[in-house]
Amino acid sequence: MESTGEDPYLNAQFAKAMVGGFQSGLKDGKGIVSCVKHFAGYGAVEAGREYNSADMSMSNLYQNYLPSYKAAIQAGAKMVMTSLTTLNGVPATADKWLLNDLLRKHGALRAW
Repeated sequence: MESTGEDPYLNAQFAKAMVGGFQSGLKDGKGIVSCVKHFAGYGAVEAGREYNSADMSMSNLYQNYLPSYKAAIQAGAKMVMTSLTTLNGVPATADKWLLNDLLRKHGALRAW
């Protein structure tokens, strides 16, 4: 529902362009801060139902969902909003691996 499409490469290009466009004037006190949402896997909710859970393999997550988040973060997005769903049975807002290990601690989205 809140995606620019199903192609990971195209989504990554859109994410990069959107962050660059929104934040283009921040140094001059213009523009707006970008918020990447909903981290992560929100678009894969079961049965296409809003606010439902997402159950997926790691390869699907890395291949199809994380590239656009990575592109936005590498482009300098200033904020990330967690998903309000569960990913593989764990609420995204309390998922230590997702938030600490993947997003913060190891900077996996920056380096991967």
